[in-house]
Amino acid sequence: TIAGAFNVQKGGVLYGRYWGCFEEVRNLYFEVCYYRLIQHVIERGLSRMEAGAGQSGGGKFLRGFDASITHSSHWIKDRELYARVRGFVQYERSAIEDETNFMNRELGAFKATSPKPEAKDNDGEDPVVPVVVTVL
Repeated sequence: TIAGAFNVQKGGVLYGRYWGCFEEVRNLYFEVCYYRLIQHVIERGLSRMEAGAGQSGGGKFLRGFDASITHSSHWIKDRELYARVRGFVQYERSAIEDETNFMNRELGAFKATSPKPEAKDNDGEDPVVPVVVTVL
């Protein structure tokens, strides 16, 4: 095995999460994190795939995924560093929201003509299923 990805499937949605490799191979990331997972979604009739955090305006958007805002939480012990990080995050937030809205409204592959399917919600009865992809 030279690469793999750990993903989670729940409620008709496949969530991309973590990936890693032991060798650098051209386009290996896309094979492991996009193409095999898209195949998995199609074969099982899932409603959608969430590609995970990061690069909302980059590679994921160019491959047909909507730009989306993600959230994270961090604890920073040093008060001065915390204040600086908080100030930057507040400054950055509106720019990210504007860019995300523009990309989805003006550049999105599906625009408003094709609404995003909603995940099936069955009151938590649907188990969380790990989906692991490996490349030998």
